[in-house]
Amino acid sequence: LLQQGRNVADVAYFHGEEAPLTALYAQAPLADVPVRYAYDFVNAEALQHVLSVEAGELVAKSGARYRLLFLGGTSHHMTLPVLQRIASLVEAGATVVGNAPQGSPALADDPAAFAALVKRLWPGAPVATIGRGRVIAGSDVEAALAAINVNPDFQYDKPRPDSEILFVHRKIEGGEIYFVNNRRNRAESVAARFRVTGRKPEIWRADTGAIEPVSYRIVGSETLVP
Repeated sequence: LLQQGRNVADVAYFHGEEAPLTALYAQAPLADVPVRYAYDFVNAEALQHVLSVEAGELVAKSGARYRLLFLGGTSHHMTLPVLQRIASLVEAGATVVGNAPQGSPALADDPAAFAALVKRLWPGAPVATIGRGRVIAGSDVEAALAAINVNPDFQYDKPRPDSEILFVHRKIEGGEIYFVNNRRNRAESVAARFRVTGRKPEIWRADTGAIEPVSYRIVGSETLVP
């Protein structure tokens, strides 16, 4: 059943070219990844050859769709071909969130061409419209998603300051599946909010396979499940 659907992620997170993803995660989890929105990591190869733009969204060849491209990790430096690809995606209608890159690590890149393209994409305004798309300056990807009217996919009221519940969202024919994972070695009592309406939720116990009905209510565009 799970293999028939696809993962739902709002953010394509470009982690840069200077270090592999495993090296970025070696010391600690990345601090700039969204919490209430799902994301997939993309590298330079995927950026260049896998992603395109349809109706203002980034679309992968697999069918995955993303609301925006976020420039995180080591993307404060990038090569000119990658910067040019980002510009072409924006011109085609994509939304890009991130700070202006500081330069290219490649000695063969033309510094003047790089600087001119950076200035075009990041002219100094908080939001710059380029072609059919836009560039939102800054590193707060959740604020950018809220600004373009994308509600959080999953959120909950934290019972304690260190409470941590992670999620994965998968869409199947006729339904939505959220895998919800408590990272603390204790029970938590939370009110979880899912960006789904018009469905009747159930709890599927991953450890026993049991399926249980659950109380819920619809609040605006969300389903609230205690």
